Amino acid sequence: MKGAMPCRVFAHACSMAVILDALVPRPGLFSFSKPRKDMDPMGFVALSPIAYETCLCSCDNGAELAHMSTNNEWCRCWLRAVRRMRKWGNPGLGSLFLLSLQAASLGYAYEKLREVRLENVMGSSRIVIESCGTKGARYFYDALYMVRPSYLGRISWLGLPDATQRQSSVSISLYDLAWLGALYDNVLRDASRLLELSLGIALPELRRWPCIALGVKKATYLVAGLFPDFLLRRKTGEGYEDYWMRAYVGDPGAENLLYEELGSRGPGSVADIVVNALARYLFEAMLLGSTVSLLC
Repeated sequence: MKGAMPCRVFAHACSMAVILDALVPRPGLFSFSKPRKDMDPMGFVALSPIAYETCLCSCDNGAELAHMSTNNEWCRCWLRAVRRMRKWGNPGLGSLFLLSLQAASLGYAYEKLREVRLENVMGSSRIVIESCGTKGARYFYDALYMVRPSYLGRISWLGLPDATQRQSSVSISLYDLAWLGALYDNVLRDASRLLELSLGIALPELRRWPCIALGVKKATYLVAGLFPDFLLRRKTGEGYEDYWMRAYVGDPGAENLLYEELGSRGPGSVADIVVNALARYLFEAMLLGSTVSLLC
């Protein structure tokens, strides 16, 4: 299914999702209207074509998995993307991982069932992530070592290899790594639990609202309130769950407080989840030929 529909359609959706997400300002997160000093805006521009290539590569490899017992090439698609993005630091590590997983799951579901319904893609994600095995876990550690986010050294609390050190070999599978790492990281929780946060919670929220900007805000605030970002708690020393939920229901005071208190310390893993949901939202709109609006 090299380059065939729906892989190209989803790749377009991935490319659009990362840009649209960066257009919507939210407390503590990068946006073009409220850039962060620690992030180069050009990294988010470059992320768009790389997201396209990564999703197309992953979707094609997911389709190939439907005809073989093992396949880890979608993981390599993601690793190549991280390698290309590392000159800008870490603007897309988590979002590209989830987008790559969803793309591979879509390719698998389409090739196996000739269906791209949401439940088929979510169910296929378990097969797809398990297919990477221990080699996929090594790719994961290679990616972390390249961008070296210092907090990920804490993954060793769970008895896993130290994420701040290069790992020549690992004995755990990518799925098991994600399952254990879900304790502290929402991206890994989403990946190991059938994409439940992005496609089960954030996506329905995006569908509720009349425009993308409002839907992205509401989805971010809801997921951040329901599933606190572990890294954000470590940075701030306290949880802001109540403020996220108050912002979600429309309390401008809570939203303003989050802007003032968080600064550049935002719920990055939550943003990654919303990007993944937004890609599916745009994919569905493209298949139906319907229009979407950025602003209400």
